[in-house]
Amino acid sequence: MAYIGNTPAEKYSAFQKQDFTTSATTSYTLDNPVANANELALFINFVRQEPTTAYSASGTTLTLTEATSASDDMYAIFLGKAIQTVTPADNTITNAMITDGAIDNASLSSGSFSNITGTGTLTNFTSTGIDDNATSTAMTIDSSGNVLISGTTHDEDAQDLAVGMCSIGANGTILAHSSVQPLELARTAGDNTERAQIQFWREGASPGQIRCTNTSTSYNTSSDHRLKENVVDMTGATTRLKQLSPKRFNFIANPNTTVDGFLAHEVSNIVPEAISGEKDAVDENGNPEYQGIDQSKLVPLLVKTIQELEARITELENK
Repeated sequence: MAYIGNTPAEKYSAFQKQDFTTSATTSYTLDNPVANANELALFINFVRQEPTTAYSASGTTLTLTEATSASDDMYAIFLGKAIQTVTPADNTITNAMITDGAIDNASLSSGSFSNITGTGTLTNFTSTGIDDNATSTAMTIDSSGNVLISGTTHDEDAQDLAVGMCSIGANGTILAHSSVQPLELARTAGDNTERAQIQFWREGASPGQIRCTNTSTSYNTSSDHRLKENVVDMTGATTRLKQLSPKRFNFIANPNTTVDGFLAHEVSNIVPEAISGEKDAVDENGNPEYQGIDQSKLVPLLVKTIQELEARITELENK
């Protein structure tokens, strides 16, 4: 049985008597509001009057059919009404019917709400989690609009989140911090056809995708001929390639691992599209903004150099 507020009890309230000071009038004011004349018994000179015939009543207004006199003795008995619990009809409970603080946990049975919808503002709301057996906070939506899962504090850097936490920032960022599990994406298509796992968008256009089959992964950047203009054959590739200076080195964070590669700023003037960032750049707080390299952007230069060398070899062989 549904109810709002304190648990209702089924009982009869006590009768209440009201004495009137009479005068030559047909209108009197009741101490308690009533719905109609049948909710009170009216006595004039100790004779019970007939409801709706001798008098009518609504709210706190009592109206007699005939006027009394100053010498009359008149009183009313408010009849007790049975207090019952009822199930409110759908869409009948308004904000005005719910007093602040009137509904507490004890008033709500488990499973009373299958869903909560509305367009108003939910304030002063706390929960131990969105889970039927939650004992700690499972998800938080903070005042900035960040959605926090398995944690309560948002940070702009994933490494500064609590371990095991995921954050969806109000600015659209998605951050996750795990110590044991990688970020996983699954796409079930029911076949082995290569399909996109991640689709990138920039200014209304898609510049690339990460695609996979059940055995391989492709990292694709846009290359359709319809997207390009001013297309000419590459020349001088060998000369440019000879300017590249491959190095062997270790990263400071991994002093025991030596690798092959390039220094980004040394490549930037030769194949600028392979390099991101500026040499020795810092942010507004003086922190380094490191350069990066996409070594796949060197492939066209390598291919053309091989072709140029092959042409020179062929020429020498024909002499």
